[in-house]
Amino acid sequence: MNRRYIEYSNGQRGKENDIKGIRSEGGQVLPMVLVVLAIGVLIVGPFLHSTSTNSIASRNYSDAILIQYSCEAGVEDAIWDLTYGTLASQMSGLGDSANYTLGESINGYTPSIVVTRGAGNTSIEYEIISTAEGERTRTDIVIQGGNVSVDSWQIEKE
Repeated sequence: MNRRYIEYSNGQRGKENDIKGIRSEGGQVLPMVLVVLAIGVLIVGPFLHSTSTNSIASRNYSDAILIQYSCEAGVEDAIWDLTYGTLASQMSGLGDSANYTLGESINGYTPSIVVTRGAGNTSIEYEIISTAEGERTRTDIVIQGGNVSVDSWQIEKE
């Protein structure tokens, strides 16, 4: 038996059949890598899109909630000022109104408040409209009631 050996550039020797074994793979690794890469792209792409969409929706919802809280604070301020402050005395006749903004921002938003006496309806003593807006959201709260007690106030359904 005559065995043939091949000497590699690093000084090691190997059988001639070793090289034939490597040559017989015939480029099978490249298609396998491409298949794995394609599967990865198909899975990662939609996942990144979903994550991005959820992040934007979460930010918008968070902004809307903060604006809602700012509007509610504006309503509370108007009710307090009508009940304990001087706002009621500034509006002597039906249809008189007072416009103001809170002196400080609440949750990063400053609500604008409009208080109207009578609001065109003699059964309603006051109407309060509190408005706050952000970059993508605007919220208006409209309530009607009297200044005798906070329990007499009702949110108008729109």
